[in-house]
Amino acid sequence: MHKSLMNKLFVAILLSNFIVCTTYANAQTTTIGYSYHPLNIIEYFTSQGCSSCPPADKVLANICAQDKTTFLLSYHVTYWNYLGWTDPFSLPNCNERQLTYVNKFSLESAYTPQVVINGEAQQVGNNQTAIEDILDDENTDFRPLIKDVDIQIDRNKNTVVFSPILVPKTISNAWIISYFIIDKIDTTLVSSGENASKKLIEMNVIRNFGIDSSENFNAYQLDFFENNTNNTYYALLIQDKNTLHILDAWVGVPRM
Repeated sequence: MHKSLMNKLFVAILLSNFIVCTTYANAQTTTIGYSYHPLNIIEYFTSQGCSSCPPADKVLANICAQDKTTFLLSYHVTYWNYLGWTDPFSLPNCNERQLTYVNKFSLESAYTPQVVINGEAQQVGNNQTAIEDILDDENTDFRPLIKDVDIQIDRNKNTVVFSPILVPKTISNAWIISYFIIDKIDTTLVSSGENASKKLIEMNVIRNFGIDSSENFNAYQLDFFENNTNNTYYALLIQDKNTLHILDAWVGVPRM
């Protein structure tokens, strides 16, 4: 065979293998390095447009630093965006999530900063003493309902598929399962609004989440907006559909 033709064939084979390998790599890959089950969950409703929230950010960071069994979920609401600064992490379904707790606790309205602990108690988010008292009084009775979760990402479609492996004979039609994609930490320099000129450092910012109340609890898909595994958590909550009490929680840390 002519040498130039052989070279062309060799290059073509290399390119075809590269395309196959690249396509496979960008398709579905398991990303979890390790996972754990927190003993307490603090759901934190916040906004970069609220001047009362940066002190709460620090309070909650201190609490979680002191108690590694407590995991924070930071929901950025949209309803303060009209005050001169649009929170880049705000999501409409964070408002909806908070309204479920407004109804549960018979509150007059939603507010920030608010925390909800284990789906059972709520408090102002910058009141460290009151939050710690609730955590001390909580008799956490999370049950081992989640054995494991398979996480598959598709970088071509920018999707994450969660496939929970639940403990047999525990699955209940009285559950709802929430799925989360979370940034470990985000830094934002706010240029306008109530927090103008402040540099906000926020932890465990929810980038997307969804709630499955289908009673099947097979696979659940979420879109993701960035692909930075060094700054990502995945999480699941199982809650009682009626009381919103958290029954089990799972956090997955991607393989670096």
